[in-house]
Amino acid sequence: MEHSNLLYAASVAVAYLTASGQPVKVTAAEAGDLVDHVDHGQLDVRQAAAVLRGWTHA
Repeated sequence: MEHSNLLYAASVAVAYLTASGQPVKVTAAEAGDLVDHVDHGQLDVRQAAAVLRGWTHA
C-alpha cells in the first residue's frame, strides 16, 4: 500500500506540472525508479524534486 501511495504521489506531481504548463516526459520505468529511491531513503524531498524537474522540458 505504501508503495502505491508513492506512485500515486509521483502521478499527481506529473499531473500538476502538466496543468501548470510544464510539459512532462517520463516513462513508467523512470517513475518506478523514483518511487523505489524515495521508498528506500536514497532520495530526500529536494532530490526527488530535482528528478521531477528533470522530467520537464520546454
